Amino acid sequence: MTGSPMTIPGSPGDPRDTGPLLTRGEAASFLNVSESTVYRLIRGGELSAFRVGHSIRISQVALEVYLRQLPPLQED
Repeated sequence: MTGSPMTIPGSPGDPRDTGPLLTRGEAASFLNVSESTVYRLIRGGELSAFRVGHSIRISQVALEVYLRQLPPLQED
């Protein structure tokens, strides 16, 4: 296989290290949101994901990158 390895912006260390791979359900549990919300984030390009066969997988690193780019909560 030729080409460059997949990289995730903000990934620490080796760009090929995506960390543990999670299902949509596992990612939803991690974020405490519904699977529909995770799917929307992926479709909207806000959360990196990829297909393994017919399944969608989200890396732990991609979730951490997504969380780091969220704006902090502003309390009134």
